[in-house]
Amino acid sequence: MALSLHLHHRLPLALLLVVLVAASHGVPTSGDSYDPSLCLKPQLCGSVNISYPFYLSDDTGVLLGNSSSYCGYPGLGIKCDGGNQAVLELGGEKYVISSINNTGGGLTAVTVVDQEVLDDQACPKIDHNVTLPPWFTIPNTSVVDYIVFFLDCYFGPEFTGLKPDTNSSITCPNFMSLGPRMSFVFLWEDVPYRDTNWWQGRCQVFQVPVLKDGLQGNPQNDAGWMKGGFGKALLEGFPLAWDYQKPQECVQCEGTNGQCGYNQTGQFVACLCSGGRVGDHNNCTAATPGKPLSKLVVLVLPNCSGDYWLL
Repeated sequence: MALSLHLHHRLPLALLLVVLVAASHGVPTSGDSYDPSLCLKPQLCGSVNISYPFYLSDDTGVLLGNSSSYCGYPGLGIKCDGGNQAVLELGGEKYVISSINNTGGGLTAVTVVDQEVLDDQACPKIDHNVTLPPWFTIPNTSVVDYIVFFLDCYFGPEFTGLKPDTNSSITCPNFMSLGPRMSFVFLWEDVPYRDTNWWQGRCQVFQVPVLKDGLQGNPQNDAGWMKGGFGKALLEGFPLAWDYQKPQECVQCEGTNGQCGYNQTGQFVACLCSGGRVGDHNNCTAATPGKPLSKLVVLVLPNCSGDYWLL
């Protein structure tokens, strides 16, 4: 049965237009959209499968007015170098990803190898520490050990303290320095006279994590260790554990099958839904924008007295 109401007050024309537009087009929940190509489909870079929350660092775009935005988590931009090497930057240094454990919808670990190790596999010389952003950590010492490089050490005639034996210095040509300088490499627990800090002010010191499983035998008893044998452990790389507290907006978005979009400063921008739609209130299961109001028909008719009837 149709319901009719008699309005005793004249309706303004603007109100009539609002009623008519709402009835014919519906009230949208969100009018925002984005280029769906911004969200990466799983793809191979060499042997590494790259998928959300990783993203290709070259594939950024404008998202709700934010330039250089991306679909993925902060710090997980990967450059596919030459189409066969997945490269991740940490502290300005390049690391090649050898594997990603990204199953079951949760990122757990990434294994990386320093680019300098790959460039000189015979006897790699590492001249920087590993600098991690706040969203990555290195697992505990049950799976990781540390190799320490003491580079270009100088012990002048005034030095009378304890120091490593000259015969334990690295003999690779690329470590040789002009003059009486020497370089050493030890596992952290094997550093001689560690409590004396003999290296302070005399060496450049760099520490590199390695997998314990990648260490073969006892370096102290390995004649090849100082000739570059330590490179085998470095080639195995080291693991990075994901330790990122996602903002609540991202948690809510992913809970509705959306993907999180961030800007270049690492701030959450939007919930990215399928089909190029931005989720309303970070929710991809909300009503589709522009959906008509259900079975609502409004007719506005004037009568001869100048009043209006709503049917």
